[in-house]
Amino acid sequence: PEAEDELTPRFENVVIQHNYALARGGGVCNDWRSSPLFENAQIRGNVCASKGGGVYSDMGCHPSFINSLFADNRAERAAGLACDGSTQTFIAYSTFSNNHACDIGSAIYLGTHRVEDLSGNQAHLFASIVTDNQSLGHDQLDVEHGRDLGRLAGADRRKHPAHGS
Repeated sequence: PEAEDELTPRFENVVIQHNYALARGGGVCNDWRSSPLFENAQIRGNVCASKGGGVYSDMGCHPSFINSLFADNRAERAAGLACDGSTQTFIAYSTFSNNHACDIGSAIYLGTHRVEDLSGNQAHLFASIVTDNQSLGHDQLDVEHGRDLGRLAGADRRKHPAHGS
């Protein structure tokens, strides 16, 4: 395989659940410009004491999630999906539900990035559902240092009745 193929693992029809990490990525940790593809993945019930209960991506990663579920994940920050280090994420036909962050980023969190990379962190959502995620007084989709949440084409951002977010 070519060198680029080595950085593009495929995860199809997988269940990643009930895992724990102390630092980053309770269920999955992507790093160093990898471009994993998750298709028909269930990422649920994972816990991280820091960032990324379900998935944590850093250092120029380009993960893609198609027809995937992020549910019941917990973290101090970024319970469902965390994007740091100029991460570009594509999400289609996926659901973020019932993820809980103690601080911010219950569903999707765009955090710190390399200053020299002007693109920042981006998450592109297409035909996806973000519902019933909770963090202390913040929105389900939190942008700390990211450029923006990119395109929200066809995304359904449902408000949590208790928080109005």
